[in-house]
Amino acid sequence: MHSQKCKRFVATLSRSLAIFAITGGCSGTSSDGEAPFDEFQVMSLDGTGKTMSEQGYFHGYPVCKTTIVRDRNTQNNLHKTLEDAIRRGPEQSPKCFTPRHGVRWRIGSATHDYVVCFECSNFLEYVDGKVSRNGSLNADVANMFDDVLGSRSQ
Repeated sequence: MHSQKCKRFVATLSRSLAIFAITGGCSGTSSDGEAPFDEFQVMSLDGTGKTMSEQGYFHGYPVCKTTIVRDRNTQNNLHKTLEDAIRRGPEQSPKCFTPRHGVRWRIGSATHDYVVCFECSNFLEYVDGKVSRNGSLNADVANMFDDVLGSRSQ
């Protein structure tokens, strides 16, 4: 009788763990490891700050254009590309910081903003409005963000 209870317990536990894994558990990511974004935007910024913006400002920089990204695959590709560019960033880079790109994503109540200067390969990350990290990133991904904005020169 004891072994029957153990077998039922193991079977129930296995089913529960399988369901937990399939639904993504409690992590806020789906079972494929991709984040379920509630909002995803890419912005063109005037990094000089000299333009008056009718579209508002993003962490002090005038917004020239905003593209709302609704396609889940594009959201995930942009997210992974940005994180990979940060991971591959050079140890040292110039410090002009004239950002031309902004990226915002929201998952639940957490908002992540990136102000990016691909010219000098530097970025600022904000989480819920507060700077959480800064550093360098590999600028070889700039074209992907320009494509989303429709601003890449041919």
